[in-house]
Amino acid sequence: MSQTLRSFLAQRESEIKEQLKKLRLELKDIQRAHEALNPCIDAAQEDSQNNARGKKVTIKEMILSVLTDFSDGLNAIVIGEQIHKKFNKEFERSSISPQLSRLKKEGLVSLSGDIWVLIRNNACEANLIENGTAEAAPEAEEAPTSSDESNDDLN
Repeated sequence: MSQTLRSFLAQRESEIKEQLKKLRLELKDIQRAHEALNPCIDAAQEDSQNNARGKKVTIKEMILSVLTDFSDGLNAIVIGEQIHKKFNKEFERSSISPQLSRLKKEGLVSLSGDIWVLIRNNACEANLIENGTAEAAPEAEEAPTSSDESNDDLN
């Protein structure tokens, strides 16, 4: 009888190990899919966590992090207020606006009226996964080139 119990336990152990192997593969697939869907958001959230750990976070990273929380977008003044709430840092609009223009030129945000919105697109996501940094999407809209036009966009 003890031999039967031993063989049962050995077989059950083998079955469980096989299930674990399949579950680990499935988990890796799920993690890859999650990364493919949300790298822009994940990167901004990671920046927020890095700030909590004392790592230096740039104004652009703070802006991206804030905009991930507001899918309808925000104007530059409210972005500054949200940065203060989230990161306990204060910046004048005159410091935030140029960063927003750079993010627009990089294809990471768009401007509609005075509302800045995070662009969630496959090109941005692909560049983040491939390079570990946010790069301009190939089809991204170009920001105005003259400083006068840029200032008109920034409200």
